[in-house]
Amino acid sequence: MDEKILNDYWYYSIELLDGRFTPGFNFNNIALTRNLLKAAKVEGSRCFDFGTMEAIVPTLLAKRGARQVVAVDTCDFSEKVELVKSLHGVQFEYYGKILLDKTVAFARSIGDRFDIVVLSGILYHVFSPVHLLGYARSLARTGGLVIIETAAILDQAYTMQYNFLGDRYVYNWTDTWFMSVPLLDYLLRFCRLAPLDCVFFRQGHAQNLVRRLFFRQKPAPLEGGIQNLVRIGIACRATDKILADNSEILMVKSTHNHDYRLIVEDDPPLPPLEDVPYAGSRPGLIFRQATGTCDLFASCMAMPAYEPSPDEAVLRLTAEV
Repeated sequence: MDEKILNDYWYYSIELLDGRFTPGFNFNNIALTRNLLKAAKVEGSRCFDFGTMEAIVPTLLAKRGARQVVAVDTCDFSEKVELVKSLHGVQFEYYGKILLDKTVAFARSIGDRFDIVVLSGILYHVFSPVHLLGYARSLARTGGLVIIETAAILDQAYTMQYNFLGDRYVYNWTDTWFMSVPLLDYLLRFCRLAPLDCVFFRQGHAQNLVRRLFFRQKPAPLEGGIQNLVRIGIACRATDKILADNSEILMVKSTHNHDYRLIVEDDPPLPPLEDVPYAGSRPGLIFRQATGTCDLFASCMAMPAYEPSPDEAVLRLTAEV
């Protein structure tokens, strides 16, 4: 193996044939994505992964028998991805240098909508998270699954805080908007995504880990800045209509705006397919009576925080989920 590649920047820790791991950060947030994917029927599905980095998610999907896996990133990690594919004995389609606003058009050029779309660890890195949620829905077929994982604020308010000082969280210069969990819930349903399941843990030390290991900086104090940050993973069903609660009149009216279809594309007139099976169920989930969807904030307040195992933050050669 090329030692130069192995000593280069890696986001993920991935096991190599000699028992070594690539020098990734071992962030626990990928554990939430993996936990939700365990409940999805992947075998025979067509899958799409946004912002794949060195392709942990596509590797796991391919190992579970997905019919097609497409992975894209705005950067080009082709050499590293080919190494991961070779070592782990999997095949999937990888495309680097795909800008986010071109993703939907690119995906249309290579096939139909997907059964499972994964949007993990990206939402708080972009200037327009609302559009990115719409892109994810636009890539999923009705009845398909969208798995989202992001940093969010566990607060009752419907807010989105901007990282205006540029000093909060992980990658200081690429962290932008942090949504509150209720706003994220609202926007998912606005984008025709029905939350089915969620899992979370409180976040406070990732920024200091990156400062210490990557930037060789002193740990920053945790006081001040954006408070109540959590990592939350959400499994959603792509639906053919918005899912407004009884009091959410604006959600209904906003879909009549001309620019709604700039966020979420209309579904093509295709024959309906069966829902992709999802078997997730955990103690503490609370559902909205009007929409039948998981109430994300109420669920996070009622359920215990998830405790990832060390193996869930890395990709081992024997990993299947």
